[in-house]
Amino acid sequence: MKKIMIRLLAGVMCLSLCGCIRRKPHIPNEKRGNEYTYDFIDYVDIHVFGQDGDGYLEVKPKDISVRDFMSEGEYIGMKKDLDRLALYLIQGKDYYTSNLSASKSTGLSNGDIVTLSIRFKEPLLMDINIEPYEYTVEGLGELKSIDLFGKKNVTFFATKDGMCYAHVLGKDMPEDLAENILYRISSDGTLETGKTILSVEADMDEGFLEEKEYHALKIYLAKNRLKGDTETEKVLNTIVDPINFSGLASAAVESALYDRLYQEEGSYLGKVCSLQKLPRQISEEPYGYTAVYYNMENGTPRYYRRGLKMVYVDGEFLVLELERRDSVEAAYAGRAFPDGEMVLNYMTEKTGEGKPAKEQKEETVLPGGKEKEAEKQPAEEGGDMGK
Repeated sequence: MKKIMIRLLAGVMCLSLCGCIRRKPHIPNEKRGNEYTYDFIDYVDIHVFGQDGDGYLEVKPKDISVRDFMSEGEYIGMKKDLDRLALYLIQGKDYYTSNLSASKSTGLSNGDIVTLSIRFKEPLLMDINIEPYEYTVEGLGELKSIDLFGKKNVTFFATKDGMCYAHVLGKDMPEDLAENILYRISSDGTLETGKTILSVEADMDEGFLEEKEYHALKIYLAKNRLKGDTETEKVLNTIVDPINFSGLASAAVESALYDRLYQEEGSYLGKVCSLQKLPRQISEEPYGYTAVYYNMENGTPRYYRRGLKMVYVDGEFLVLELERRDSVEAAYAGRAFPDGEMVLNYMTEKTGEGKPAKEQKEETVLPGGKEKEAEKQPAEEGGDMGK
């Protein structure tokens, strides 16, 4: 019994001594080799962005040239090796040829240690250290909240033919976001104001995301020090009626047509000639119209027509959808198509024969009797209201 007690006491003393021994703090890259001529970490740019606790990490190869090396031969060897290694780690984009991986690249906090590893087994031309590298995250901070679905930024509405749309206002968001944001909308059934629940997802124009190397809306937000939900549910509060053009001056409508057609025709757009309704639009499409215009792509006027869908929301005329163009005879610029009807004619003396009304000034009467003076300016490229 005495021997057992002695052994127990000895064990307790050993445990106590072990508990007093402090573990040596981890020093990143302490055991990493340093006998190489070159190190891959010197040839990549590491970028962290986002909020502390929800940060992102990206890695890209540095842009090197022969001036960065002692000789032309060294540059050629390193350039070939770095191209083969393909050291990319881009948020929102898959680089299937990349040989770089990270132990963690999202949900990062300041102080996190991320291990960068290279999966490459073939011989290299140069003496490069490609052992795993431990990177310590720092510089993440707080982000500004943004409500992508707030009343200052967007109005969700429906038409009586059962379609849902978003009118981007963008009053509380960066300009490039307002110009490129998209909303995908679905409903839970029949559209009724105050009852129908809309499921909405925000996104951005894919071309813009790729051009600016954001690749995803959440990455755009994080890189611009913003944060916000990209999905939500909203209650439908607005179903718009077809436009009543009776007694309506046409400058505001013409401006909306110029803005939207300019996106398709560019600087070749000459003049919006008229807004009409074809027979099928009269009978089946309460929001459907046909714009007749000409462009100057070949130095002389060529006349076209495009079907479109137009509504009046938030004090603006919006072209929601635009069909492909078809060539038409010049005579229909200011004359209704057979069995169709003329809605607005911009070839009359009032607007000036052959003169783009966007350069004129007239009194505009908006729906509801509101009057304002509208001075037309050259159309600028804007966002697609069919987003």
